[in-house]
Amino acid sequence: MSKKIIDERCTLYVSSCDKYSDLWEPFFILFKKYWPDCPYPIVLTSESKTFSFPGLDIHCPRYYKPGDRVSWGQLNMRTLQDVKTPFVFFMLEDFLLEGPVNQAEISKALDWIADDPEVGRFQFSNGVHEPSEKYPSYHLAPDWDNYRINAQPAIWRKSVLLKSMVPKEGPWMWEINGSKRSRKWQGILLYNYHERMLKIPFDGALFHGKWHDDGINPIVDNGIPMDFSKRGIVRSRKSRAVTK
Repeated sequence: MSKKIIDERCTLYVSSCDKYSDLWEPFFILFKKYWPDCPYPIVLTSESKTFSFPGLDIHCPRYYKPGDRVSWGQLNMRTLQDVKTPFVFFMLEDFLLEGPVNQAEISKALDWIADDPEVGRFQFSNGVHEPSEKYPSYHLAPDWDNYRINAQPAIWRKSVLLKSMVPKEGPWMWEINGSKRSRKWQGILLYNYHERMLKIPFDGALFHGKWHDDGINPIVDNGIPMDFSKRGIVRSRKSRAVTK
């Protein structure tokens, strides 16, 4: 078996916390199945817990003690500061993969951002705005976009991601306030509009700590053991729209 090639420019950064540790097992089962050629070292954020998975080298930096009250922004800023690579592939722990990841296209985006200091992010979910002349299949995130900063899967320049955060904010306020802060920046943020480089549930797997009804599909379809009653299940926005 050939040795796996590691791209030391980028880290797969899975943003999580202790209270969502029950998602780590299904996340990495699906990750290993659908992204076997991921060339990036893995960092999994948590306050105090650690996690391992066969065949994967997962680093869990633990800066706090069990029960410490730590904000989402504080935890992520503390962890990102110690990430050694200049770029991070940012994902939340409830972005459960549903199909194969297009590593070739992700590698292309990493090459582009590494070569262009004006680019702060290539996001791999749809955002239909002004097409980029320089980067095929991507649109520019305009200043007026209320969610030009968001938690969707993306390759970020680590310094830009850190600049978007403040310690006191949770993920939702980070998206709103970070978008406002970003209007003062120089540089560009981009959305993919042609195709998703990785397939995840429409709204992620969780909403305020409960399972989305369509977010559980990757777990159910792959026969991964999970007691959904512990968190409960709510209808996703996608399901509500279909039934209207």
